[in-house]
Amino acid sequence: MAEMAQQQRRAPWQPSPTDPTEPTISARALAKARGTVEDFARSYMPLLGLPVDDVLCFADSLYFVAGSLYELDELNERGGDPSQAPAAAALRQFLAGRGVLDNMQAMLDIGYQYWTLERRLINDWKQPIGDAAHEDALLRCACLASSIKSFDYSVLALLVARLTGRTVSKEMMLFLGACFQLVEIEDDLKDYRKDHEKGAFNVYAAFVRRYGAAAVTKMPLWIAEREQFYLDARAAAGLTDSQLKFHVARNESQGGAGPAMAPEACSGGWALPTPILDERLYATI
Repeated sequence: MAEMAQQQRRAPWQPSPTDPTEPTISARALAKARGTVEDFARSYMPLLGLPVDDVLCFADSLYFVAGSLYELDELNERGGDPSQAPAAAALRQFLAGRGVLDNMQAMLDIGYQYWTLERRLINDWKQPIGDAAHEDALLRCACLASSIKSFDYSVLALLVARLTGRTVSKEMMLFLGACFQLVEIEDDLKDYRKDHEKGAFNVYAAFVRRYGAAAVTKMPLWIAEREQFYLDARAAAGLTDSQLKFHVARNESQGGAGPAMAPEACSGGWALPTPILDERLYATI
């Protein structure tokens, strides 16, 4: 029985006859995928009822999918259309060959939505600041983009679930998405100056463009809303006591993502960098 249970949660050992054969992923994309897959396994696989070590059972699928998404992300950052790239076709072919594409297409579409928003925002932020209505609309787009930026983690969660014959509830996916966004917010705060210099998407930079020096008081109000959404989603996700204990301990060991996720490590609250006001966002890039 134990052996059967082990086999049920493993991905197929043999490649699918329809797997893509042409190379579509760079070494750079694979290097980025390595960190994502490790963090996903250590932080979230136990919340899906799987041991961390089971990442080895899905290594080929996880690395191919994550690497493909990073390849598409790099293309998007260069101004290309990820949906038309060879890596996108190879990814669809790979997922279809494992019978999971139909269940994951909606989440992949969210990824394409994020990339479209990112390209639009970066282009609009190069323009002079407009009237309040226009800038409010840009900020709403930035907040939406922030909420779906970690779609790749959601894709990996659905992939592992489908390969093991599991179903992930809507409540669990909402909870995971709330976790992912708080981590993204933390990363944007830490990377604010670097992203400003690179002209990369950053939700804090969007608040600075809209509110200037007042961003340090405006953004915490929005973060508080996202933290309450996280707490509500966590309560509804059906975590066991051991899963909740693991989740909080993992957050504390990582030392971040705000006081809602890591009460002790982040007892001082969120640390917002000093806004860069001399050059409003990317207007001079």
